[in-house]
Amino acid sequence: MEGGKTVISFLKQYLYWIVESVLFFLGILFGAYFGESGMKEEAVRKDHAEWVVDCAGKNQFKWKECK
Repeated sequence: MEGGKTVISFLKQYLYWIVESVLFFLGILFGAYFGESGMKEEAVRKDHAEWVVDCAGKNQFKWKECK
């Protein structure tokens, strides 16, 4: 019976590791998305960039040309 408890303990540790890894990966993805989004908002607010509509009708971020 002792071997069964060892296997269950190992599976719990493995499951915790998987959950932690997935949460860490999702944190990186959301952080990158919000960082880029914030950068674009700030560039538009400071008049360095603008949102333009492409041929398909979608908004597209575009940097303004240097003067």
